Amino acid sequence: MIYCETCKKTFHPLGIARHRAMHRDKREDCIIQYTRGERYHYA
Repeated sequence: MIYCETCKKTFHPLGIARHRAMHRDKREDCIIQYTRGERYHYA
């Protein structure tokens, strides 16, 4: 599963795009950890 470190919630791979867009709409930075261990910081 994919984990949003900003919200401290896990998401299904098909739902993470909308969740990231929600952070973008709120103009929040977002750190997402993907299933294989990659961490990305979206600003």
